[in-house]
Amino acid sequence: MIKAFRNKLIKGLFAQLVVTLLLLQSTRVSAQTASTYSFAASSTSLTYLPSGTSVPALIDDDGTATIPIGFTFNYCGAGYTQLVACSNGWLSLNSLTTAITWTNSLANVNVLKPVLMPWFDDMTGYATGADVKYLTTGTTGSRVFTIEYKNWDVDYSFENNLSIQVKLYEATGVIQYIYKQESGIFYGQSASIGIADGSATPTYLSLNGSGTSPTASSTTFTTSISTLPASGQMYQFTPPVGCVGSPTAGATAATSATVCLGGTTTLSLPTATSGAGISYQWQSSPDGIIAYSNITGATASTYIASPTASIYYRCVVTCSSSPTSTNSTPIQITFANSILTSTPNFRCGTGTVSLGATGSTGTTLRWYTAGTGGAPLASGSPFTTPIISSSTN
Repeated sequence: MIKAFRNKLIKGLFAQLVVTLLLLQSTRVSAQTASTYSFAASSTSLTYLPSGTSVPALIDDDGTATIPIGFTFNYCGAGYTQLVACSNGWLSLNSLTTAITWTNSLANVNVLKPVLMPWFDDMTGYATGADVKYLTTGTTGSRVFTIEYKNWDVDYSFENNLSIQVKLYEATGVIQYIYKQESGIFYGQSASIGIADGSATPTYLSLNGSGTSPTASSTTFTTSISTLPASGQMYQFTPPVGCVGSPTAGATAATSATVCLGGTTTLSLPTATSGAGISYQWQSSPDGIIAYSNITGATASTYIASPTASIYYRCVVTCSSSPTSTNSTPIQITFANSILTSTPNFRCGTGTVSLGATGSTGTTLRWYTAGTGGAPLASGSPFTTPIISSSTN
């Protein structure tokens, strides 16, 4: 244990973390995040890979290597063809990273993102018999990539503590972590298990333990797992089911198609396609003929509108995996108290003038001396002003 402490101290003094850019060569296909994946724990068995490509660079302390996946793996809506594996129990899908970090903090997740963490902590391949190899099996469309950390020293005891397999499935985007305890003595550690995406502020699923039924949290990043998973323990992360083809937008509905000035109405899409990969953009047009323009920030499936004039609304519904879009049937929102026409007037010298206006059906016309606020002078049309001696509105 003294040697283990010395190794960690040396690394703490001299190693550097290199912050890198998010993978630029990935192919963006949808807006999934790690926090939208579902998690399940189950029991299986870890069968060592019968063959594969060994990765000598990982049989070391803080070793890393870039490894081809063998197909395009879809993770959080992006396609990846290679990953960076580290002896410290993480796999970064950012193939540009040069980080070697062993500290399982959320800050370092931001360095490694997007990243898979089957057992993220300070580990080595120093123990006798340790090996890392990878293998891609299956036929096009249903291939499986497996990377195996065999007889890994997870606590600097220089003994074989744990074997880990990570499996990536081409057809479904599923991620599996499978474990097997080895014969070496385990002195304890403080690891993290989970997944994280490549968002500017990455979302994640972090397990709160390594038992048979841990909880996956998207709000608490656990860094203190100190018990090895049991042999045959499997943790699976499954992406949400995404949209396919052209989405349905349907008709635009409103809680009220007629509003008064200052009032609101909630727009919705009762029959529109929903779910993973679907996005919304509300638009407006003054007459339903002139080109519609996007409403800033109106990107939810509903929109609370507060119009200041009669206006048309519609929503553009997009399936990001296609990507194709469909416009909803527009709806016109009209005013219950619209001013349709106004008749101004003028005169020279002090005196009164007659003003006129017409409003929509049911409108009560009131006359004021200011554009906003104040008490009305009169109602109805025409309206004869008080005696005025200067220009006024």
